[in-house]
Order: sequence, then C-alpha cells, then structure tokens
Amino acid sequence: MNEMKSISLAKGVLEALTAVIHFKDHYTFSHCNEVGKLCGDFSDFMGLDSSSATCLEVAGHLHDVGKIFIEESILLKPGILSKDEYEAIKEHSKIGSEIVRQVEGLEFLSTIILHHHERWDGKGYPYNLKGEEIPLQSRILSICDCYHALISDRPYRKALEKHEIKNIFLKEKGKQFDPKLVEIFLDFIERRY
Repeated sequence: MNEMKSISLAKGVLEALTAVIHFKDHYTFSHCNEVGKLCGDFSDFMGLDSSSATCLEVAGHLHDVGKIFIEESILLKPGILSKDEYEAIKEHSKIGSEIVRQVEGLEFLSTIILHHHERWDGKGYPYNLKGEEIPLQSRILSICDCYHALISDRPYRKALEKHEIKNIFLKEKGKQFDPKLVEIFLDFIERRY
C-alpha cells in the first residue's frame, strides 16, 4: 500500500487520535495542528515532493499523540519539571511512535515521530542519534515543533518575540538543529510568517 493511500485510509484514525489529544490537553491539540500545518508549508517551501510533504504534515499533527499517556500534572505544570517528570515526558515520542505503528500502513510515520526530539549534537532522546543518523523528516519536524512552542504562550513562560526566536535558532544551529535546515527555515519564516 503506498503512503498516500495509507494516509487517506487512516483519516478516521487520525481524527480519532486528534480528538483524544484535544480532550486530554487543549494546548497540545492546538500545538499539534499548528505544527502539522507548519511542517506542510515548510516542506513545500523546501520543494519536497507532495508525498513527503503530506507525510510530514500528518506526522506533525500526530507528533505529540504519546502525551495522552502522560499525567496532566506534568503536562500542565507551570514551573520547571523535576528530573523524574522530565524522564516521564521524554517517553511521549516512544509512546506516540508505538501508537502510530499500530495503524496498518502508517509505520513510516512512527519513525518520524520517534526521533523528533533527537538533537544534531547527539544529546537528544530517545536514542541519542547524531547528525544525519536522524531521519531528515524528524529533523524538519523538530525545527517546526520548536518554532511553534517558542511563538506560543506556555504554562511556564510567555511567547517569545521574533528576534529572540531567530537568536535561539542561530545559537542552536549545529547543536540542537541541523545547521543547513536552520538556514532554510529562517529564510522560510522571514518570507512567509
């Protein structure tokens, strides 16, 4: 079964999963929707083929689905997470990957979701992948995920200004993020957002 057909067949599953996210945590629901749109737009800007762009958009919509199994007290905590709380939240990418893997024909999305918190410098999770060991679509999702989190009010801080966000991306270029993708993304944001 090809990826586009799989995604079409899984539309009902996608809607059900996003509804579950919505009931669990409205911020995560809104965040996932915006990250999905951003992934699709950025993929188009990069010139990825329509199948890859659609896959990334759907992965963006589902990237935090694993948070449905994380305690609300952790998800909505207004302050800094404890070490144990942070370890619990880190499980969401594995959980989300496994949830998506259960949908026949969507296994390719599970890999994107699994690795969206890996870091270019190898200090990410869950497997400390480094550089190009991280799948390209996961590296793109990571940037879009972070960008939307930075432009949004969070329980522990207000949304950041555009110049602050640009400085963060420049500082994290080659550390958290793929340096080439950062340059393309900053150009994309400048032109489109």
